[in-house]
Amino acid sequence: KALRNVTTIHFPGYFYSHVDFNMSRPLFADKAVRKALRYAIDRRTLRDKIQHGLGVLQEGSLTPSSPLYTALPRIPFDPAKANALLDGAGWKRGPDGIRVKNGQRLAFSFVLNSGAGDIDQQVELIRSTWLQAGAQINVLHYPAATFFAPYQQGGIIYAGKFDVITFAWQLTPDGDMSKVNECTQMPPNGQNVMRYCNR
Repeated sequence: KALRNVTTIHFPGYFYSHVDFNMSRPLFADKAVRKALRYAIDRRTLRDKIQHGLGVLQEGSLTPSSPLYTALPRIPFDPAKANALLDGAGWKRGPDGIRVKNGQRLAFSFVLNSGAGDIDQQVELIRSTWLQAGAQINVLHYPAATFFAPYQQGGIIYAGKFDVITFAWQLTPDGDMSKVNECTQMPPNGQNVMRYCNR
């Protein structure tokens, strides 16, 4: 923008970043945990401070550039609500501040692609706000070749070797989300890497 001979154009694209829970993990079968962690992510600060203000904060995967886009009510950053949800679901804070329920600590791995400094910064901010809710993460890095490798090669994403993961994905203009959402599309059959099934 500072270069006088360059015109910059800023508009929503078809790539989106996301944080995914591995739904095959019993910890994330508890909807209160998923909702609480969502309230405990300060997405506005992630965008404004780390992404230099670039990006659209939204609840769905479809870009505002798509004719299929529907604006959904924004879920705010609300640590108090996150804590209330976990309190109400029986997650009690231990002596170290990390919550525990039925002997299970609210502690899990957060897997990243190596070499992406902005993603590292984002996850460190998420670590700090999730700690406010009593959740602890162990960050693991993998090279891209391992991170994105196919199911048959034991790739981290497709073989489900994560608790929580983040990366960017690209939509197709037709808005077809079946490959990433349908119950029949869990790896090795498709790209439903969250292993979420809601028929």
